[in-house]
Amino acid sequence: MDPLDIMMNKNQVIPYFLPIISADKQQIIGYEVQAYCRWR
Repeated sequence: MDPLDIMMNKNQVIPYFLPIISADKQQIIGYEVQAYCRWR
């Protein structure tokens, strides 16, 4: 996905937050954001 496509169609992009889990403590240490586009 081209970053310019995302910036030009921000109203059609839905962010999904995926947890990043620590291997030693089994806790969520952060989130990765993936974009889902409705126009494709």
